Amino acid sequence: MDETSKMGTRRMVSDINPRSSEMLFSWGQAVGYLACGLQDFDHPVAHRFYAWNPSETLHSRKNRAYFTSDHEREIADYFWNLFETHALPKLSKLVKKRQL
Repeated sequence: MDETSKMGTRRMVSDINPRSSEMLFSWGQAVGYLACGLQDFDHPVAHRFYAWNPSETLHSRKNRAYFTSDHEREIADYFWNLFETHALPKLSKLVKKRQL
């Protein structure tokens, strides 16, 4: 899909004004049907590691040495620890959605 087509798809709903409850319901229903239809779809590439996936936050700890100050390392450690103690234990209970 070329860039023009991608932009057109993104703007499809955003250009509708005003957005009625009925339109939003219908759009959500259509996306829900699509998600259900793709529920059993699988592809080998869908399981690759993606560094920017928020659930892979702790993977970036290996780059801790590249921070230039103790203050930066303290900030990074704070958020890694926060993720590890609060988010990580809940990840397995979350519904995983495939990217379309």
